[in-house]
Amino acid sequence: MDNPSKSLISLAAALQQIDQAIIALPGEEIVPVSEARGRVNAQTLTARQDSPPYTNAAMDGYALRAVDIAPRGATRLRCVGQALAGHAYPHPLKAGECVRIMTGAGLPQGADTVVMQEVVTRHDDQVSIPAPPRPGEHVRRQGEEFQATDPVCMPGRCLNSADLGLLASQGITEVLVRRKVRVALFSSGDELAQAGTARTQAQIYDSNRPLLQAALETLPVVLVEMGTLPDAPAALRERLQHASTQADVIITTGGVSVGEADRMPEVLAELGTLHLWRLALKPGKPLAFGQIQHAWFFGLPGNPVSALLTFMLCVRPALLKLAGQGYQHLPRFPAQLTHAWHKKSGREEYPRGVYSRSEAGHLCVRLLNDQDSYRLTSLTQANCLVAVAAATQQLSAQSWVDIILLDHCFCL
Repeated sequence: MDNPSKSLISLAAALQQIDQAIIALPGEEIVPVSEARGRVNAQTLTARQDSPPYTNAAMDGYALRAVDIAPRGATRLRCVGQALAGHAYPHPLKAGECVRIMTGAGLPQGADTVVMQEVVTRHDDQVSIPAPPRPGEHVRRQGEEFQATDPVCMPGRCLNSADLGLLASQGITEVLVRRKVRVALFSSGDELAQAGTARTQAQIYDSNRPLLQAALETLPVVLVEMGTLPDAPAALRERLQHASTQADVIITTGGVSVGEADRMPEVLAELGTLHLWRLALKPGKPLAFGQIQHAWFFGLPGNPVSALLTFMLCVRPALLKLAGQGYQHLPRFPAQLTHAWHKKSGREEYPRGVYSRSEAGHLCVRLLNDQDSYRLTSLTQANCLVAVAAATQQLSAQSWVDIILLDHCFCL
């Protein structure tokens, strides 16, 4: 079928093409709020009650009426009871009265101000406040955060722990979410052996699937485990066709370069549509994107650093859009290089680095010496990627660059 040009395409152009091609998948389900972390909200959720639901104390202290505050000097009042969280004082306050109150307890009728206990002198039921408090001080007014029927969570939001706490505070027990994206994950190559099995002298253990499984676990996806793909074209076609009936997205690693055993682009062009192949990116040049029937296909490079990098930059935002969250890239932060660095021009590069906080308070970053894309240790030693434009050849010490935190790929 269709074949893209063999010339290198810029990362920006590839991302734009991927974004324009994919749309959010249909399908929703209701899940308990307790199981909704990391899921994409599918409807506008509104408050069922005011927040706070009643006017209450923001501090431990004494609740009083502002009209009883002396304009100057000390205010002296009689303490007539107490209000605890969950146990309101049952009577309205009268002139010259106050109530001992705890944080979160509802204000008695007539009270509108709370004085911190630390500034109060008390003897038996007599309370003395040395300086005039500000009327309304240390009081949380009913509905000041939001009111009943106000929207509190919008569609397309990936629900986090704070969201779930907010929904629970409204008595909401279930939430409508977008269905998870079904992802079939393969490793490709006859040279791969699985951990826990014997390998031949010509084989290596597969590290890409565990690496990408960990990254996928942070996203609203269901993993369809498919194992290892052989290099034989006939078997490759059969396995990919089967995967296209089981998943929304197929992700493979390896077999997309230009070697004699790299059959993936050829097979993909026969089975479906190959939209793009080979990026002006280092590491990560041999990336393939296309379709097999109704399934989207991402063929990632075989070297583990290249596989993770292209997953972070190209696949992750696509999965989020398919899940209904929108096309979202990993955040970037400015950091200052601690040393000079040189690269060849022509391709955008993402070397691994270690960032820290400088004495001046800003982020600084040191690039690792070993940047080969097969070196898994460069991922374990690094905590960030450094974005370097294609046209850049020389970066001097103290140059400002953008970094992407590796933790953002593995932690939701």
